[in-house]
Amino acid sequence: LIQCWYNDLDLFNEVVPPVLQWLLEVARQPHRSNVVTWHETFSQHWINPTGSGYFSKGYADLQERQPAFKLPHLVDAFDYQVPTCCRHVTNTSYLADWRNDVIHTHLHKMDRNGLISVLPMAAITRPVADMHTCNPLYSHDCTHYCFWPLMWQPFWHQLQQKMHEKYPVSKK
Repeated sequence: LIQCWYNDLDLFNEVVPPVLQWLLEVARQPHRSNVVTWHETFSQHWINPTGSGYFSKGYADLQERQPAFKLPHLVDAFDYQVPTCCRHVTNTSYLADWRNDVIHTHLHKMDRNGLISVLPMAAITRPVADMHTCNPLYSHDCTHYCFWPLMWQPFWHQLQQKMHEKYPVSKK
């Protein structure tokens, strides 16, 4: 399992081709049974000017200075989910989701034989803005899915499907 995470588009564009080239070499190994799958970057749900959900420090800092984040310490521990903390993604274009756009663009150019499959984790995580922590006493996190313990289930299910496509189970 390989993950490639950058907050800088130019740097990401620079490192992705060699990483994908290496993965293609792994997939092409003769006499091996390698299955190479890239999982998309999970959707984030931060407030930002583009509606992509990507983290923007300036906007996150502004939001945390709002009154909802300055409640007195009388807040019950079960009320850590502030409904307006993380926002739904409103701009679902791949150009707004530049990390996944970069991957798909490079894969389209480099992998004409479809040796690297892609798990659509962005689409799976896009509608679940309420699965993050939004603690009014501290700060919020619209990146990690702390309230969704089964979030990896679609990932493992898709990976299992890819394995069965390459290696069908024979029924005797």
